[in-house]
Amino acid sequence: ANDRRIMRIGRTETIEEIVSMPDGRPVTWLSTKAPLRDSEGKVIGLVGASIDITERKAAEDRLRELNDSLESLVAERTAERDRMWQTSPDLMLIIDFDGIYRRVNPAWTSLLGYSEDELVGHHMSEFVFEEDHPGADKALADTSGGQKILVENRHRHKDGSIRWTTWTAAPAGD
Repeated sequence: ANDRRIMRIGRTETIEEIVSMPDGRPVTWLSTKAPLRDSEGKVIGLVGASIDITERKAAEDRLRELNDSLESLVAERTAERDRMWQTSPDLMLIIDFDGIYRRVNPAWTSLLGYSEDELVGHHMSEFVFEEDHPGADKALADTSGGQKILVENRHRHKDGSIRWTTWTAAPAGD
């Protein structure tokens, strides 16, 4: 079918073909076929060359399968992380090295009374008890320097009361 089409349109093409070998084994060829013309320019046949790309195609298929399974695994792990983030009774947050809250989990509402919108984009100094600012600043500097540290400080509840918190702070990316 490809040969007739190439002869009919009169143009060289490179195509992948699956060819059945004499033993019945399918082989994938990458073939370049060009129309063969007589002295008057009429197409009278084809001339071409083919290479066996069966192993390459099998490797591509395996790679595609691995990519699909990796995407599934990443989606599964992301969903697990998101469930943990949403359901943990512990305060969790992502804070940048300038001290700005970038993401907080729902526990902030139940434990300290703040909604996500009241925290994200705000500096930690707005919520950490004033006398604990130097320790919080040092913890932030140590963490930004690559250290994983334990921090204890007081946070102000939305109602004005003070709550003690103990944190594990760990650097991640920027």
